[in-house]
Amino acid sequence: MFEKLNIDWDLCHRQKLALVALLLRSTGAGNVKLTPNEREAIEGIVNLLDALQDEVAAAGLWAFPEQEEE
Repeated sequence: MFEKLNIDWDLCHRQKLALVALLLRSTGAGNVKLTPNEREAIEGIVNLLDALQDEVAAAGLWAFPEQEEE
């Protein structure tokens, strides 16, 4: 199924990390202010990307950077 999708999984991973960083900067003394709806939307996208990455990793189509073999 995932083989037919034209997705750059490395880019997708970096984009997910950028969203996580945005969420972290929006907590506590961070300089980013998000509304509850914005936070919920970003968290939902991050969870979706996590699930997709888990599936493509399980299918052997991509590996998390820290899991790549040398």
